[in-house]
Amino acid sequence: MIVIALGLVVIALVATWALRWRRGTDGLESKPAAQTKTPRTYWVTAAALIAFGIPTGFSIGIPFIVLGLALLVLAPFRDRPGIFWPTLAGIGGFFATFVLSAPLSCSSTASDGGPPSTTTCHNLVGLNYSGPANYNPSIMPAAAVALGAGLAIAALTFLVLHQASDRPGESSTGSAGP
Repeated sequence: MIVIALGLVVIALVATWALRWRRGTDGLESKPAAQTKTPRTYWVTAAALIAFGIPTGFSIGIPFIVLGLALLVLAPFRDRPGIFWPTLAGIGGFFATFVLSAPLSCSSTASDGGPPSTTTCHNLVGLNYSGPANYNPSIMPAAAVALGAGLAIAALTFLVLHQASDRPGESSTGSAGP
């Protein structure tokens, strides 16, 4: 749990650093002030994600809680796609990669004088976690891979948004320029 929280903090810090990398701003245009009011459905969605995640926190709820909290924290930046979307994409990429690479099911073999007992754990992408009897696989490899994937997805999203905003005659909202 601490590893996941630290991973998300690292993604947020790198995303923030990346935004300052280019000329001191995120390089993307903001919407006019009249369009920046956060709609009620945004708050209801964030609250619903958190409300769903709390009772299911010991099974599938953690990603929902984190996503809901991220939406609450990112609300002031909804009009700045260079901050909003890379952060959400990084969080989503982190959890998707973690679910794919973490050990899910384990099986053990018993030994009666033959080869030693082993425990083998599998995941959705086929990585092999195996060890001696009573082996409890670490989630650290999955967390490290997920952190790297989350950072890469956040950076890729950031670059795609910047590339789209840098096209001549276009803005990040898709309308024609001057």
